[in-house]
Amino acid sequence: MGWKRRVLLFLFVILVGLQFKQPDRSRVADAPSQAIAMHLDVPTDVAEILERSCSDCHTNNTHWPWYGYVAPVSWWLEKHVNEARSHLNFAAWGELTDYKAAHKLEEIREEVEKGAMPLPSYLRIHRDAKLSPSEVDILTRWASTQEQIVRARLN
Repeated sequence: MGWKRRVLLFLFVILVGLQFKQPDRSRVADAPSQAIAMHLDVPTDVAEILERSCSDCHTNNTHWPWYGYVAPVSWWLEKHVNEARSHLNFAAWGELTDYKAAHKLEEIREEVEKGAMPLPSYLRIHRDAKLSPSEVDILTRWASTQEQIVRARLN
């Protein structure tokens, strides 16, 4: 066996071995009372946009694609989703103080306006998550209105 075949065999064995270290994909049991819709007015059109374009990363209900089961891509996705949830988790909205909720709504508006959310890297594969100009307007107006309502409670 030539050295090239040995190197390829070695790399194959390493790749197979990596598959045994899989991310924890167990779902966290959501407390329905903590969901964003229990704390803010979330109209149907907004809820549909959030579900289609945001929920994979910003809820506990991630739908893992087939490539999310192949290391090392699975590790990258797990890190990415965990980071997204740590910044904003719509399933745990009720845990936020009014101050933090107002700030999160401001961030939602800013990130959507800038086109920073959904992430361009996510949109490369999930094209249905792309926001149309009218959806950007719907989300930004909703976030701004809800932010004003939450800030009024602070006074």
